[in-house]
Amino acid sequence: MKSWILRNLTITRRIAQLTILAMMFIIPYLNVKGFTGVIGTFYSMEMMGIPIVDPALCIQTLALMRELYVPLLLAVIIPLLAALALGRIFCSWACPFNTLAEYAQMLRLKLSPNKRIQAHNPAQIGHYLATLCLFMLALVFTFPVITFLSMPGLLTSQAADLVFLGSLGLELGLFLIIILAEVVIGSRFWCKYACPVGATLSVFRTGASLKVTFDASKCTCQKTEIYDCQKACPLSLNPRKKGIYPYCYNCGACIDACQRNGRALSLVFIHQKEHVKPLQRKMEEVNG
Repeated sequence: MKSWILRNLTITRRIAQLTILAMMFIIPYLNVKGFTGVIGTFYSMEMMGIPIVDPALCIQTLALMRELYVPLLLAVIIPLLAALALGRIFCSWACPFNTLAEYAQMLRLKLSPNKRIQAHNPAQIGHYLATLCLFMLALVFTFPVITFLSMPGLLTSQAADLVFLGSLGLELGLFLIIILAEVVIGSRFWCKYACPVGATLSVFRTGASLKVTFDASKCTCQKTEIYDCQKACPLSLNPRKKGIYPYCYNCGACIDACQRNGRALSLVFIHQKEHVKPLQRKMEEVNG
């Protein structure tokens, strides 16, 4: 079973994503029926009595309170441990906004099949700068900016409102504006540059966290303008080169695409440099 999952990461991920979308409505419905084992949204929830809070929302709350609140700090332990071990995997496997954005991206590519894909790894500063500004705005104006811009929290809370109240809030309009902009622009700018949730999770990624590594000695791709792994990346990153982090959210799409091309890409917890011989490193430099 484990080997099948590793060979079919995209299928497994789609199942997880669609399950989360369904649970957005199923859990509130079960709450109405009296089930309280899981309550809340991706802002904050409680699972079997264990509180879990979005780390970005936690930072905002502490900043607005201007004091340390221990129960709130304890509630972010689970998501932070997950980020330390697995990186931004929440974004690619569970975030409902990313799921809908990926399907919107697929629609855009079908409508524009000749659209040229440009895979590159932006500088790290772009990932953090916008989010830092958002936190500063929340602190200076004492306004919960992150609450409105946390798309997973917003979408799950809107789903809960639909089930509980039979109505949707105006906040959903912000989601529609962002997703429409992504379809028109096509750069997946929100997840790459603007999402405070993903940016916060990526801060806690370490060298020992789960990562995509490239072994040039195994690559059987023919030299082309853009490789299959680059075409497969939802964020238009280049997994053959360094610098995919903190943007990469370990979705595994590039690894699936590499299955028929020597399996040069893999998800591991080890440092690549420690396991790449000088010849392999030279091949990587030559082949990009």
